[in-house]
Amino acid sequence: MLDPTWQNPYAPSTAEREGHAAAVKSFFFRRERARLVASVVVVVALTASAAVQWFLALVALVVAAASAWLLVSRRKSFEAQVFALAPLLTEGTRAAGTQRDRERLAVIVDRLGASFGVDGVNASIVADESYNAALAPTPSGAALFVTNSLMKDFDLMEVEAVVAHLFARLRTGVAPRLALSAMPSLNDQQRTALAGTGFAFRADEVAAATIRYPLGLARALHRCAEAGPRGLSTSDLFARTRWSWFNPHADRATPDLGDVDDPTLRARALEEW
Repeated sequence: MLDPTWQNPYAPSTAEREGHAAAVKSFFFRRERARLVASVVVVVALTASAAVQWFLALVALVVAAASAWLLVSRRKSFEAQVFALAPLLTEGTRAAGTQRDRERLAVIVDRLGASFGVDGVNASIVADESYNAALAPTPSGAALFVTNSLMKDFDLMEVEAVVAHLFARLRTGVAPRLALSAMPSLNDQQRTALAGTGFAFRADEVAAATIRYPLGLARALHRCAEAGPRGLSTSDLFARTRWSWFNPHADRATPDLGDVDDPTLRARALEEW
């Protein structure tokens, strides 16, 4: 008999997307912990003193309301920074690519957009000698950035696999979380904590299951790993925005098979499907 509770492990789920949203919320409140504790201490102290001076109870109420308003305001400001990544990458890169490559990329985006249920993607080719691509959420959809070296040297199936991987990040709900990790106020440790681990490996699974050709994605990952650090991957911009790139470890000279998001390990896992 069919199990009515069965779920496809390679299909994004609501619980998965909610988990990423919860991780962002948890990260925010950890950053605000000191302010929250200070506000609670002040309110409790004023409330306790209200027995002596009645008007302190009113002050405590005002402080509590102001603290709540400030917290909501800061959270909205924090979450709005998810849309700061696309302008950052646009300003930090230079447009490139031939007309043929732009048309080729547009066709791939349109075709995969239908398969993944992704719309409103503004795709562009940027000048760089590295093999990489990035995706940034925008108010109307997403901005896709692909290096001209990748477009020139990768075959059709490999380019399609890279784009599919990035679209899978949208479907799993991890893309906004990764975009927020590029906030200027964070250090490398905080960026890593916010991005989490295993997101690239998981996006590979979803992408390969959707396009039904894991070897194309494996070949693309091997190419990225073999290219080594060069071009954009050695820049400060990449260090800040690394988690939104197809290969977040493009600045790694040798594979780290203890890292589930390492491109070599990801490629080997796909080859075993």
